[in-house]
Amino acid sequence: MTSSLSKIASNTVILKSLQMTTVASLGILSGVALSLYVWVIPVILRARDTRTKITQFNLVIEKGFQYLQPSSRALGASLATLAVLFYCHPNSAIASRWRYYALAMAILVPTAPYEEYAIFPTNYRVTDMGKELDTMRSPDCGDKRDREVDELLKKWRRRHVGRIMAPVAALLVSIWSVVAEQRL
Repeated sequence: MTSSLSKIASNTVILKSLQMTTVASLGILSGVALSLYVWVIPVILRARDTRTKITQFNLVIEKGFQYLQPSSRALGASLATLAVLFYCHPNSAIASRWRYYALAMAILVPTAPYEEYAIFPTNYRVTDMGKELDTMRSPDCGDKRDREVDELLKKWRRRHVGRIMAPVAALLVSIWSVVAEQRL
């Protein structure tokens, strides 16, 4: 099996393609995560009524589950594959770079439990508030829930910084691997 992996690893087209696709994907994921913080949540917070804020936030969360979670898993698999392929490379100078991709993957791994602990409870609360609104006849929450929604969105935004930092750090490590390769 190692000889098969070594053969695949020494195929520069496969290795470079996976490497560049992974680096580009990390860049895209980092950009999406940053745009949620810088642009999307501030726009949602400017909505005039709570129902609109909840509806917009829930749409963002729905699309995140639909697109970002699967792509994050694929990125983890790509980084693991790169680590293995570099490790199996017949050239020891190139093989030593497996550590960059293992490190990038290790940086991303804690993101899932962090989301479960710090992000998802806010998602669930806002979703529940949306369901409550759907059962009410009034167009808005009124009372204290208006403030609660704003506070939840601001808390989500603050905690989202951790989701920005992980892919950015993994991206920088992966870019460093590409730069280090140029020096070989």
